[in-house]
Amino acid sequence: MSTCRSFILTFTFFISLITLGQHPNVAHLQEPEWVEFSEPDLTPELPDDLASGVYYLLVDFQDNLATDESFHRFTYKITNSMGIQEMSDLKTNFDPSYQKVDLHKINIIRDGKRIDKLNLDNIKVVQRESGMDDHLYDGQLTLIAHLTDIRVGDIIDYSLTITGSNPAYQGKYFTSFNLQFNEPVNQYRFSIYVPDQERIEYKKLYGGEDPEIEKFKGITKYTWNRSDLHAITYENNTPIWYDKTPSIVVSQFNSWQEVTNLVYSSYILNDSERNKLGRKIKGLIPETKNQKEFIERSIRFVQDEVRYLGLENGLNSIIPRKPEEVLDKRYGDCKDKSFLLSEILKTQGIEAFPMLVHSYNGRNLTNYLPSPNVFDHCVVQIDLGKEGIFYVDPTISEQGGDLDNIYFPDYKMGLVLKPEEESLTVLPTPNKFKTDVNETFELINIGGGANFEVTTIYKGNSADFRRKQFMNANMKALQKEYTNFYTSLYPSITSEAPVRFDDDRELNIFKVHEKYHIDSIWSKSEGNENLIQARFYPLSLEPLLYPAPSSSRKMPYALDTDSDVIHKTTVYVPQAWNINNQRYRFGDQHFSYTEDIRYKNATLEITHEYSTLRDHVAPEDFKGYFAEHAKSQNNLYYLLQYNYAALNTAQSNSTSWPALLLMFFIFAGGGILCYFIYVNYNIPSKVKPKYERKIGGWLILIG
Repeated sequence: MSTCRSFILTFTFFISLITLGQHPNVAHLQEPEWVEFSEPDLTPELPDDLASGVYYLLVDFQDNLATDESFHRFTYKITNSMGIQEMSDLKTNFDPSYQKVDLHKINIIRDGKRIDKLNLDNIKVVQRESGMDDHLYDGQLTLIAHLTDIRVGDIIDYSLTITGSNPAYQGKYFTSFNLQFNEPVNQYRFSIYVPDQERIEYKKLYGGEDPEIEKFKGITKYTWNRSDLHAITYENNTPIWYDKTPSIVVSQFNSWQEVTNLVYSSYILNDSERNKLGRKIKGLIPETKNQKEFIERSIRFVQDEVRYLGLENGLNSIIPRKPEEVLDKRYGDCKDKSFLLSEILKTQGIEAFPMLVHSYNGRNLTNYLPSPNVFDHCVVQIDLGKEGIFYVDPTISEQGGDLDNIYFPDYKMGLVLKPEEESLTVLPTPNKFKTDVNETFELINIGGGANFEVTTIYKGNSADFRRKQFMNANMKALQKEYTNFYTSLYPSITSEAPVRFDDDRELNIFKVHEKYHIDSIWSKSEGNENLIQARFYPLSLEPLLYPAPSSSRKMPYALDTDSDVIHKTTVYVPQAWNINNQRYRFGDQHFSYTEDIRYKNATLEITHEYSTLRDHVAPEDFKGYFAEHAKSQNNLYYLLQYNYAALNTAQSNSTSWPALLLMFFIFAGGGILCYFIYVNYNIPSKVKPKYERKIGGWLILIG
């Protein structure tokens, strides 16, 4: 009947605003008889944590499983001009394929008097499609009531009922709701009316509370009442999976097997349909006797040739389209593409099944009660028996690598859609791939410019990302973006050649080559005007080595587990330099960082290596984690220095007369000494004359 509700959110940006006028699914009716009414306190003291220009006096949700209705009531006070701007339009979403909306009242309470603002002629129904940028169209409509003459201090009080639930769930009820929000609320209520012939299970999460339970006239009523709720806030860079909001999950599904059976029934082809699909793909996927090679070709086809597009209204929100239809139209959402890929593989006798996952909340799935509502994505499991089990996300285009190395995101857990599947499956942790950044500086002369080249080698998911970036990029704009990346360090940098790339998709290695010239890489030292210096800094590591500060952290700090970078800078200097080899190491249980400085034969090599070891930092460990990064920041810049005054002196004194005189006396003295030895020192020969040989032939050269 109802999915997860969150009423205090930043309202959806309307991509398309197509007025449909009065809609057959919208009416003005009295409140249902079963609804229990409560009156809000209209004169409460405003809380200290009020920040948005509106204070919610009453929020009331009531779901009736017997009538398939959901009653909503909101009463809130406008406290400043920002509240007028943001909250003078009332918005409600519904799916017209199975839902209708009954408006009961829209009142403005001003100076204790009620002003009726409900007029269907002023109600608009629009197509919002907030997921358009992600190629998802859910078919939902948004009812909008534009209120006029709203003033600071007004109280807006409105209520409505939404009737209807998605038929794909076959009458099963499940929902989840918060008991605290990102705005303060004076009174909050959530009630569920359950007829005696039905039952529900509920579970408390993160400090949620038990409901009040009443029984009357064949109904069991569960009610969660809360009052004087303060706003809940999250610290910066909190992991997306972290949740401290008290909440409740409710479900009528008894087990994961029950969920599997419901959903799997939509992912079945008969023999005739599968045979027809097999004939259709023969000309599309090159044939091969190698099973793994066929799987890889099928993955590439579904990922790259079937575009991602979701039309998820009504039944299509859970039921996939038939593979033949997806193949003919060459588009589909995650469940459509997963169903297609698994069935293509089954035509060759390969065991493959769609699998439900959550895109970011997988580690928390075991906290929830079984229901289809806990998943938001679909992938494929491929079972090759003794050769292993493999997982593929068919919505990721332009992936590289073979079946053994293709990147699969860290979804943590999932539900395989195959007969009688009883439990969630733990998914493998993705392989980690290093990114190699190789910079080369050729210093033309001391005090002058430099030639600068960069080669970056991406592997695994980083290669997938860069491949897609270059495939869809405007190369001229990309060139500018790459050049601008270095301007903070080298303002005079210019591109010497277009950015180019080498792509080995089979090994999934993507190389990017850059070539620049820096007119002046040297600058005067701020502390000593007699020194000039060239700076070298690992820009690729900057996002990793500067965590956001936090004075007294109470929540975990998110880390990117894919971060594994080697940044090597090679500098060819124009003359010998006095440089000592050094090595620095920093880190803790969360990260590892080393800096290695080596010099030999007028070549300086600076190697930085950074790797993340965990996916988050616990609050109690953040202080040490931040301090260790602060230490490493002191060594990031490497300064190659030269005495500017000595350089100018050497350039202004081109001839050294004392040196010339010294060289003259050395050569003259040496010549006199050689002549003296030649005249006065003659070693008599001990060889008989007949055996003597004069110096000749090539020995003349030595003579």
